[in-house]
Amino acid sequence: MEGTRFTDAKHKQQKSSFQHLLKPRAGGVGFVLGAMGQQLRTLINITIVYQEGVPSFWGFLCGRGDKIRVKIEKQAISDAYLGRDYSNDEVFRDQCQHWVNELWTQKDQLILSIKENHAREEAAEHV
Repeated sequence: MEGTRFTDAKHKQQKSSFQHLLKPRAGGVGFVLGAMGQQLRTLINITIVYQEGVPSFWGFLCGRGDKIRVKIEKQAISDAYLGRDYSNDEVFRDQCQHWVNELWTQKDQLILSIKENHAREEAAEHV
């Protein structure tokens, strides 16, 4: 939903209200929920936190940046979001954008919690 890789420059340019995320893009999700209709019941919400900064693609292939945390959650999709027309239904578009922003708020808090826990673990190791 973020649509692009997070960088400090993009975050600043967007003036994102989220501390650790770019603004979400609800249009693609809204379109899929409308087009797939009753075939969808759940989403897989994946959060990846790089503890030592995001490695470059080459660095990742070389095994750098090996301290990551991954949280995978299976979440139900409300029937209220299924089979509707995101492009032409303004009420649905607003509801979908609100839902995605709520997901992002939760994800931003999760990332903060993971980073704080990592910092405490690192501090405890050096005591």
